[in-house]
Amino acid sequence: WKAAEKLVASGWLNPSDEIVMFNTGSGLKYNHLASVSDLPVLDHHDPACLQQVRLA
Repeated sequence: WKAAEKLVASGWLNPSDEIVMFNTGSGLKYNHLASVSDLPVLDHHDPACLQQVRLA
C-alpha cells in the first residue's frame, strides 16, 4: 500500500488508475486474523509426531 501511495505522489500512478495489488506476505504477519484454538498441537520432541501427521 505504501508503495502505491509513493507512486501516486511521484506521478507514476494516477489516482484514477485501476490497479491490482498482491499481498505476498506469508500469513505469519496476520496470524491474529485466524482462530487456531481448535487445531491439534504436536509435540516436536515426540518421535511419533510425524506418524500423527501421516494419519491426519
